[in-house]
Amino acid sequence: MQFLNRINGLKAECLIDSLLEDTGMIRIVMLEMKNNIAIVLYFVMLINALASTCTASQVNLIQNNAFEAIGDTARGASLWILFGRRSLRNDYVSIVSDCFNGSCLKIATNKNNKPWAMQKIPVVEDAEYEVSTDLKIAKLAGGSAVFKIEFYKERKNLGCEQTLVLSSAPHDWKKISKLVRTLKGANFMCLYLRITGKGVSYWDNVSCAMVANPPIVCSETDNIFYYSNWQKGLFTLAENRKHPSLQGSKYTVSIINKSGAVLKSESGIFRDLYTLEFDIAMLKNIGEAYTIEYSLVRKGITFAKGSNKVYRYNRPTYIGDDNTFEINGKNFFPVIGYHVQPSDYDYCLKAGINVIQYFPKNYDDSKIFQSLDEMQRRGLMAFVVLYDGQTAARQEYLVNLVKKHPAVFGYMLYDEPVLNGANLDKIRDTYRIVRNNDDVHPTYIVEGQTASSRYGEIAKYSDIFAVDPYPGCKSVAMYNTEKHIALAKKATNNKKPVVCINEIMTKSWHPSSDDIRNMNYQAFFAGASGIGYYDVRDYYGYNNGKYDHMWQRESYKGIMDFARCEQSLAYRAFVLNKFKIVALNMVGRMWYKCFDAGDGIYCVVINKSSSVQKTKINLMLDNNMHVNVINGTKPKNISRNGNYVCVTLNGGEAAAFMLTAHSRLEQLAARIKADEFFYLGGKSSAMNKRAGR
Repeated sequence: MQFLNRINGLKAECLIDSLLEDTGMIRIVMLEMKNNIAIVLYFVMLINALASTCTASQVNLIQNNAFEAIGDTARGASLWILFGRRSLRNDYVSIVSDCFNGSCLKIATNKNNKPWAMQKIPVVEDAEYEVSTDLKIAKLAGGSAVFKIEFYKERKNLGCEQTLVLSSAPHDWKKISKLVRTLKGANFMCLYLRITGKGVSYWDNVSCAMVANPPIVCSETDNIFYYSNWQKGLFTLAENRKHPSLQGSKYTVSIINKSGAVLKSESGIFRDLYTLEFDIAMLKNIGEAYTIEYSLVRKGITFAKGSNKVYRYNRPTYIGDDNTFEINGKNFFPVIGYHVQPSDYDYCLKAGINVIQYFPKNYDDSKIFQSLDEMQRRGLMAFVVLYDGQTAARQEYLVNLVKKHPAVFGYMLYDEPVLNGANLDKIRDTYRIVRNNDDVHPTYIVEGQTASSRYGEIAKYSDIFAVDPYPGCKSVAMYNTEKHIALAKKATNNKKPVVCINEIMTKSWHPSSDDIRNMNYQAFFAGASGIGYYDVRDYYGYNNGKYDHMWQRESYKGIMDFARCEQSLAYRAFVLNKFKIVALNMVGRMWYKCFDAGDGIYCVVINKSSSVQKTKINLMLDNNMHVNVINGTKPKNISRNGNYVCVTLNGGEAAAFMLTAHSRLEQLAARIKADEFFYLGGKSSAMNKRAGR
């Protein structure tokens, strides 16, 4: 009653304006309140309004979520789009009875055709939704039951699709839920119920409901893990959506250590965007979590607050300051092979592959060391996979077990975390497990091209950031690799190594040797520190259910030729920057880069189109200099015309050549010392000989 008495008889307009603006409600102007009853009624109304505006809607957005409504098509579910329903002979997706609660959806296949049911749902951008289903798996082999998520703005696919694994083994009915944050700009989300592999699944009571509104402001740091030799870090607080409380609000941002001591703090009036620069040296203890807390207050009411965690670590010793790799003082160029078994090692070595995935699973110590010993003996190194169902305790045990083995190159933290719906907090924790126990070997994450809008976010979670810009067809291959490596370099602020994983096999497109060489050189032009091939062993049986491994493909000879004739020189020129650039063009359809290699001029020209193209390169040439084609085109397609070199390339070709006074290229190649590198395709020059290289 004292509070009511203090405001009784006062004009409530200012108070009401303030509170209603803070809740985003329509402004209501009330005249003088003359009695306590009016005030009590007002606050009851206000509390109800606050509850309705500050809490996310829990309404299920899925229509016919229990599959009780049957469509016109035989056994079809009304309001759902079903895989294969254009053919009534297709029984992959259907409605069946006697399920969890009446009718349910059955998705079954004995093929690897990934059948699905889909519904398009209206959503709010940058909000969080809980997607759930009752699920029963009768049988399943070689795959999983998943939610696949796509985001759209009207009809435009915004990319950044996600595949959220629900279950990979048979089980009875159980409720499974996943959290999904909608993409910026999205107003529709396509939800697919799907199985991969071969199996029989049952789905019921599907739900999608908003559980968190879009934040009023967004906070982020330019990195999560800061290297000790970096100088500055940056925290940003930005307006995420229009809200009346932002205008004239006061921000407070503080950096706090583990014991709660404030290391730095700033306050002021928020103006749509605020940045705080801080010295990394302020984060004194390696591996300790430091918290950057923020709050926004207006008229005594806190309407936004949150925090970000940051850490300081030393850069892994295998990574140099120039984002190249060094092992025991020797340069190292990683060429990564995906899906490799021990019987494939010879094929990998001939392809220049020197780093492979290794899944330790639940193997005992002796089996793990046996595998690593064999890799070392054959001249290969390993990325030890830490995301394959490993607990935190198992991850820490593995790191301490293998960290001193010479065959270990680093640790894979995750494969395509956005597309696979990974928990980024768990990836952060895995990074800390590695860094707190091993300061030598780098961590590695690869993200898919459809998640390019989140490259900047994902790159913060690893020492090496890799992308897999799979083109799917020749026309896209002519530009896609360079595009995504450039985006990845920007995402890391050029502070971390970027690796390009090129596609050498797809279900619908078999890239040729020229296509693969073109993509490799695009990666070099864009600044990649390493390359890789997906995949060595045809893991999924893409060729009409028949396996088609790397060494069985037409392109394998070209991959071997690239490794034998071109890879080392390209690495010296593009990655190590050993040579002075004398000519450069990275616009149009014909790109070229030429270097003074000491004994001659080394050039790479790539045709980034599907048609024949010509170019003239202006170089200061001696009269006795000859053109020596290394690979990629016929000698007749490269000729001298005074100080110009004229190059003609067919669509998709990439040519490497030398201009030298030597009549034979082998004389120049002999001048390149083999012992200058640690290993470009194995562990050492002696090991190269054992591998038959």
